[in-house]
Amino acid sequence: MVTDINYTKKIVCVQPAHGRSETLWTGKGGDIHNTVVSKMREVLADCASHRASERLKQARGTAGERGWLRNYLLRGGNGGLYLIHWLGSKHSEPWSLCFDSRLPNS
Repeated sequence: MVTDINYTKKIVCVQPAHGRSETLWTGKGGDIHNTVVSKMREVLADCASHRASERLKQARGTAGERGWLRNYLLRGGNGGLYLIHWLGSKHSEPWSLCFDSRLPNS
């Protein structure tokens, strides 16, 4: 749970939330800065609490199995392609627009 945001120092303070939730990575999040995405990739390649460590272990396993850290263009189960470029959403939109414009109309 986010407890404080210091925009001047660019710091977000968080504390564990009560209860338990499942983490779903759909790839359709909000805006994410390049620095945040870069740090996410770094973390996928080191975690404090046991629950976080277990989730991270799961995420690392999935990333390794699916080649997310080795390949930038991945084939999806539905026949589509996914671009995993490890850049923020500001840089994702131009790629999405480019790819969408090349797809045949459905």
